[in-house]
Amino acid sequence: MLNKFIKNTFVLSIIGIVTISAQNRSYKFNFGAKNDSNINNYIQIDSKILYSAKKKFGLLNKDVTNFSIDKKWAEIIPEIANGVKSSSRIRFKAEVEPGEYYLEINMNGGNTGDWQGEISVNDSVIINELYSFTADPESDEAPNYWSALRKVKINSNIFDLSIKAKNQNSTLSTLTLIPANKGKLSLFDGKIIADQSFFAPNSKLAIELLNRGNVEEALRYIDAIPEVMFGKQKAELLLAVAGRLETENPVQLISNALRILKEVKSKHGSANVDLDIEAAELYIYADQTYKSGGWDWTKEFTQTGIFDHINSAGMVYEEIVQLENHPLQLRAMFELAKVSFWIWVEQHIQLQIDDADKYFKIVQKYYPDNKLVKMYLGDRIRSAEYPKWDKQIPKWAYLQKKSMVGVLDIIHYWVENRQADNGEFGGKYDDDVEMLRWWPVSRIVAEDSIALRGMHRLVNGVWNSNWIENGWSRKLRDVEHSSEPVADTQPMMIGFDYGNPIYVERCMATADKLGLWTGINKKGHRHFKSSWYSATAIDTTAPKDCDVEMNTRTIKAVNWLAWYNHHPAAMKFLREWTNSW
Repeated sequence: MLNKFIKNTFVLSIIGIVTISAQNRSYKFNFGAKNDSNINNYIQIDSKILYSAKKKFGLLNKDVTNFSIDKKWAEIIPEIANGVKSSSRIRFKAEVEPGEYYLEINMNGGNTGDWQGEISVNDSVIINELYSFTADPESDEAPNYWSALRKVKINSNIFDLSIKAKNQNSTLSTLTLIPANKGKLSLFDGKIIADQSFFAPNSKLAIELLNRGNVEEALRYIDAIPEVMFGKQKAELLLAVAGRLETENPVQLISNALRILKEVKSKHGSANVDLDIEAAELYIYADQTYKSGGWDWTKEFTQTGIFDHINSAGMVYEEIVQLENHPLQLRAMFELAKVSFWIWVEQHIQLQIDDADKYFKIVQKYYPDNKLVKMYLGDRIRSAEYPKWDKQIPKWAYLQKKSMVGVLDIIHYWVENRQADNGEFGGKYDDDVEMLRWWPVSRIVAEDSIALRGMHRLVNGVWNSNWIENGWSRKLRDVEHSSEPVADTQPMMIGFDYGNPIYVERCMATADKLGLWTGINKKGHRHFKSSWYSATAIDTTAPKDCDVEMNTRTIKAVNWLAWYNHHPAAMKFLREWTNSW
């Protein structure tokens, strides 16, 4: 079923397999950069290198120019920091051994989140459309780059790639052809199967344990295998363990396997480890990128945000899913399903949840008892046992206490395990603060000190961040998003940290902006002039130039000031604005 699914599924990352029998080498080409010391193991090709029989590779058209990307994120993956572009078509030719390959290409993101055009190998179309997991939903920006993988078949010794984008430049940054030689360990029907020639000490026992899900016992025997004698075999076994869902930290095992595989490659130069190296590097990159989330530090050091990270991770996991019968294939599918699910939670696009359900159901076939998979597919799993109802206690009180314990359990987990010193949870500040909307009950009902500590961290962290300027959002945005960093944090602290003058002063700073945002119209009514504004500017172009109900979120600071000390300016504004409505 898994193989059939892979053959019939269109993925965002393009790894093309070109069929070549018993190939002895991989081919890696980097475009646009000439003699770049940051790029290793690639043949470097700029726009002037045309195909010749002597070189055996090169561009076929002259209307191609170089481009470069001056962004910090490109420093992390220098292979795609440069490339070639054409207003028409890019054609590249190379002489290669016939056979099957996985073809991976990287292209510049362009100007749309829906890439359309035609990518073909030897006149056979392999891609005509690519969909990003998400460009930034608050803008029309395309993803930073496209990465894709397909399996292609080459019957002669000529590899002829053509890229023709629609309504934008055709681009190409890297091209990699990796022999589709299967390893000695393969994944069939959720089980690891060893080739008859595969041997390492106690490997049969380790594989039996692994297929039963007993990864810790399997590692007992794998760890004992000497790398100097059985390096490739040990690396393959480590990848097989990492591919099991019972493994809690697959990246550690994959990193160790990658180290061993690179040593084997360095000593023997064989291409039969290239596919495992590619899979390991892809998985590590996807994992790191996804975990980068929306942390504020990423904006400074990589100039990327949470949607960039989701898109990049999703593309790369899709690439690994295309590696037929690879030990990491099913694990990558599980991670891909999670990426699809969580971006659906944010954006509510039907395709995203359809993909998530599709992938989870395939994984569930091989892991029917996995609690996480069950939960993602809608099952309700009890997280903790709670004492049964004592009928001497009113049932409403029992249920309320039970609910409160559950809420506090969630809050405590996030504060004690997932919150940084600056208050962030890693989902970007303006979304992190939304969590606080259901936290007040922890103070009102339970007077919980851990919840208060978490609230202080986030409330103070966002106020002191670059998101806020003089009491409001620095960036001019719609009121729903410009209001969140302040409205979801500072006002409620007047009540929940009662008597602390800091939050009163901050709300007064916010209230000072009412003169910028509101005014008296011809009828003598006070209204907001727009639904788009920042701390220093307001956009009054149509259709933004109107008062909307969402502006009630903005005046939370005014409401709390009025409640706390009947602040005269706050009371006056509330009378004028509410009477106008």
